[in-house]
Amino acid sequence: MLLIAIATAEILFWVLLAAGLLVRYALKAPRIGAGLLLATPVVDLALLILTYIDLSTGRSSNFLHGLSAIYIGYSIALGPTIIKSLDKKIAKRFGRPVNADADESAHQTALSTWRRTCLASLISLILLGLGIIVAGIQGSFWLIYWAIVAVFIPAMWWFIGPRRAKKAEARRRAGDPSFRAGNPAVAD
Repeated sequence: MLLIAIATAEILFWVLLAAGLLVRYALKAPRIGAGLLLATPVVDLALLILTYIDLSTGRSSNFLHGLSAIYIGYSIALGPTIIKSLDKKIAKRFGRPVNADADESAHQTALSTWRRTCLASLISLILLGLGIIVAGIQGSFWLIYWAIVAVFIPAMWWFIGPRRAKKAEARRRAGDPSFRAGNPAVAD
């Protein structure tokens, strides 16, 4: 049942996002569209409540309880960025004025995403810790497993994000012929 809830939460996120942007720009109802966009965290809250209710039944935690906490943490930390990015693209597509952000380097963008990843892991760790309290330490193997994963995700993300982008930027500045313009990932 929890797997279905996680999948439903992900689907609802994208449905609410698409509906919110469609209503906001195509139907020219910005308040209703904003309301739909603001409903996305409600889905996360419902999933969180369902997860803790399931944990409180006295059974041991399972793989999906931890996955739920990770999903919610990352949805909370990265969801607003996704919504803001798509909102700008759709606004531009419908000919609405869009605030021009200062151009950030690939390294700065990767660093910003990494910081959000750290926040997501912190939120996930808090949710996992609360899950351990609810389930009790004896039945918390999978919650502890996912806590370890949550600690290592930002470390791995550092190497595939900011560190890699910084190296590619340095190669571009140095005029490295192996660097392909516009695709710093190819340079590694």
